[in-house]
Amino acid sequence: MTTSVLTTVSTEQEAEMICGLLRSADIVCDHRTTQSGTKFGGAREVLVRPEDLEDARSLLPQAE
Repeated sequence: MTTSVLTTVSTEQEAEMICGLLRSADIVCDHRTTQSGTKFGGAREVLVRPEDLEDARSLLPQAE
């Protein structure tokens, strides 16, 4: 499956929370460690299908 990076977060727990929100809106979501992260922790990239990227962005709170 082709994916696009929606956002990068600090922890796996944060990535799971975002994916939970997206899944509740029927958006397929996954996450993976970034190159700076490790298998057991560190930054995570939240991934969605390219066709869902705009809808997924609209669900996330805007950074100020």
